[in-house]
Amino acid sequence: MSDERKPILYSCDEAEYLTHETPDAAIESYLDDFADGDLPETVDCYGWARLVVSADFLSPLEGMLEALDEEYAGDDPQEPTEAMLAAEKAFVAAVVAEYQPWQCEVVSRETINCREWIREHRPHWVRVKEEERS
Repeated sequence: MSDERKPILYSCDEAEYLTHETPDAAIESYLDDFADGDLPETVDCYGWARLVVSADFLSPLEGMLEALDEEYAGDDPQEPTEAMLAAEKAFVAAVVAEYQPWQCEVVSRETINCREWIREHRPHWVRVKEEERS
């Protein structure tokens, strides 16, 4: 699973909230919940990116014309002109380009060997466990 978009948040397995800004922070948080003997062999780390906004369902011109027709039209409603349609298209494109969605979706997944990750990224965890056994 891979997407061209760069992840902005990371999680491991079924995280309830997306709060980690790096893969290491997500992995550390996930592994922190395990007792020494219960450590899983691997964990999947997911990269999340904001949803891509689709403009397909946006048609503000229709609502505007309905409102104008209610207020000012006679028996025949106004049909959209070419200029109105072009303006709507430009308006929708500008709004979608600037809109930042809150929702995210998975754009990458990497399976991490937990013991290798600890040895490489958190070797002090191993030393602490060895000291606790002494």
